[in-house]
Amino acid sequence: MSHLTLEYSANFAGAGRFGELCRQLAQFMAALRVDGAAVFPPGGVRVRAIACEDYCIADGTAGDAAFVHAILKIGAGRSDAASKRPAAGCSTS
Repeated sequence: MSHLTLEYSANFAGAGRFGELCRQLAQFMAALRVDGAAVFPPGGVRVRAIACEDYCIADGTAGDAAFVHAILKIGAGRSDAASKRPAAGCSTS
């Protein structure tokens, strides 16, 4: 089973379409393949978005600053290649 949780600052809620984003991410995860095999079984994909009402960004004077934090948890038993596949092509810049 896989769980992708998006935490976001509540001031970002009006600007984001988190329900649509969750559906798109779930479809992406269900489509991931390694050597032709699904990385995540479609029935095991869980994606959710949670608004954080209480938060502080930097020193608290950031004004309208916002954040989105993604946490992906996957169960044991996958190959090393399958475990790394969700992050393939992601950039840290």
